[in-house]
Amino acid sequence: MRLFINKHQGSFVYGSFALIAIAIHCLFLWHGWLFAANDMQFHLHEINELRQNISHGSLNPLIATFAFNNNGNAVISLYPKWPLYLYAFAQMLFKDSIRGIFIADMIKTFLGLVIAFYSVKSIKKDDLSAYLFALLYMTSNMVLAYDYQTMDIGVMWSLIWIPLVFAGFYQWLKTGKWVGLAIGLSGILLSHILTFVIVLFSLVVLTLFNYKVLFSLKRWQSLFKGAVLAGLLSSLTCVPLIYFTLITPVRYWTPSVPYGLTGTAFKNIFQFFTINNASMYLGLGSLLGIVVSLVNFKRMSKFQIDLFVLGLLLILLQSQLIPWKKLADTPLSIIQFPWRLLIIPLVCFSYLLVVNSIAMIRRLDFHYSPVGIAVIGTVLFVGSALLRSEQFIKSQINTQEINYRVVAQRGVPMDQNGQQIYKVTNEAEYQNLLGYSISWDYYPVKTCNGTTLPRIMQHQGFNLANGETIPMSYRPKPDGIYFEFNLTGKRSNIELPFVAYDHRYQVRLNGKNVSWQISPSGVIQLNHLTSGSYRVDVQYHNSGLKVGMVVPFIIGVITLLVIFVKPTWLPSGLLNNGKFRH
Repeated sequence: MRLFINKHQGSFVYGSFALIAIAIHCLFLWHGWLFAANDMQFHLHEINELRQNISHGSLNPLIATFAFNNNGNAVISLYPKWPLYLYAFAQMLFKDSIRGIFIADMIKTFLGLVIAFYSVKSIKKDDLSAYLFALLYMTSNMVLAYDYQTMDIGVMWSLIWIPLVFAGFYQWLKTGKWVGLAIGLSGILLSHILTFVIVLFSLVVLTLFNYKVLFSLKRWQSLFKGAVLAGLLSSLTCVPLIYFTLITPVRYWTPSVPYGLTGTAFKNIFQFFTINNASMYLGLGSLLGIVVSLVNFKRMSKFQIDLFVLGLLLILLQSQLIPWKKLADTPLSIIQFPWRLLIIPLVCFSYLLVVNSIAMIRRLDFHYSPVGIAVIGTVLFVGSALLRSEQFIKSQINTQEINYRVVAQRGVPMDQNGQQIYKVTNEAEYQNLLGYSISWDYYPVKTCNGTTLPRIMQHQGFNLANGETIPMSYRPKPDGIYFEFNLTGKRSNIELPFVAYDHRYQVRLNGKNVSWQISPSGVIQLNHLTSGSYRVDVQYHNSGLKVGMVVPFIIGVITLLVIFVKPTWLPSGLLNNGKFRH
């Protein structure tokens, strides 16, 4: 039996990870309901935007016209959208919006397990350590919390790449290999920008712990190659982000944190350490990782000690030891919630718990079955995840259904603390939730003036001559929209309920191209209109931006294929140290 398992180890690993991914999400799939999460409505709007664009033959929209109140918000370019395609395709394939979400989550969990497994295996060359780490990490409190308590899809997908980043950094540190690091960082950049910043900070700290590597010219050369590859692969995110933030003259509204920028009190950190439910804080596994590391500290490798110190450092940095409230008006406020730093200690202490525990068991010199330990670990970790899922579902099962269409005058139900509390039980309620978005993110500052944004969110134009609003009917299309409205009174200038980030919009009025301008409120303004009925066709054209996004990405993918295939015609030395695994 052991020989058979060893011979077909890859199949057993993939098969078990597939079953585990299904098991972790099976309770939610069985219920077929979505429960309120902090960022759920925002991401469902993103998914709907992509789904509608795909159904209309557009695979790479630059502005939101089918979702986010149909006013041309550039959220679809400024927030990494690439993981969301999986959710859109799953919904379309299974013709079920709610279950499509859970099926996509299963695929995400499967990929996370596989990446975590091979990341640790590339360092330890030990299948048991790699398998247990993958399980511990992907069934942790924090990963489950991001799946269902916040439904922050960007962070959810960035988490699956962090183990590969650390494994790739280890390979670069020890041997100069750089491809794993480049792929991992690219995966994070295609998922969540803030996570990339946090991870990059962590890598800088680890590099300082190993400062002698900075004096190696070969390390700098390999790091440069990795940076180039990461830049190419992440161009789908980086190019539109650079364009809309640096090239266009637009300044963006920065959301504030409802309760201010505050660190976590130590009593709360350790309180959250010990409870066995899903939260954004560290769980019991991380606490055990600290304890086991202290017990085995003298036998840990230099890299393991580095991870231990890094984990503790970030726990301290996100605590109240740092005057976070005083940093609220600095660029550091972009983090919004200091506990976001805990994604790094989660990886560090999960890894240290597994490798140190197995090392201690092996020193006891008694016979054990790796398969038996793997089975026991699977039962414990998956069982714990299911219990936490059941607890979460029970806490939400009696919340209000969204049996009405969400509009500006009636949003989603909230409790006294401003937390959303509702459930979505069928397709009609799912569509109700998409009726209106309260998000002010990624709008120009001058649009967020308290009057313009609420107006355009309700598809109302504005007559600059008499100060009256103009009701408009609309029909969205990829990167554009049709408006119809009636105008009475004298010749006047009007604002359309559509944001303008640059001058690449084509505007047709009753079938004819017309000149337009960006109004002081940051929306499209038409001038010198008289009384009558109007049909306006707005279309955003920016083929150069799309080419700038896609061409580098294709070059990056081809480069990656060349690295792994290693054709004989490749010049010797061009991709030295590129191979990730032995």
